Amino acid sequence: MPDELIDAARLDGASEWRIFSTVAVRLMSPALVTIFLFQFVVIWNNFLLPLIMLRNNELWPITFGLFSWQSQVSRDPQLQILTVVGSLVSVIPLIVTFLVLQRYWRAGLAAGSDR
Repeated sequence: MPDELIDAARLDGASEWRIFSTVAVRLMSPALVTIFLFQFVVIWNNFLLPLIMLRNNELWPITFGLFSWQSQVSRDPQLQILTVVGSLVSVIPLIVTFLVLQRYWRAGLAAGSDR
């Protein structure tokens, strides 16, 4: 964060907490949104941890359900269609999240870059 911004906020009479909450957080918002998007995708696509931890199939995430359908395709070919449609449906929350957060992500990528 440039020192000029901190000095300008102090001249305006802002406390340290107000400088952090109004200036620093807004400058960090593209980075915070990027971290959130990466974590959301990783958590949404998590496979190994639910495989190890969950025994009840009602608690399985969508990735594990798709895997179990795909492993049964040799016995029931109709599951291939369900697996493809399920894969499409599983991507929709990721697309919606990216579209909703796109303005916060893209708007500030060059903010504060005066060099």
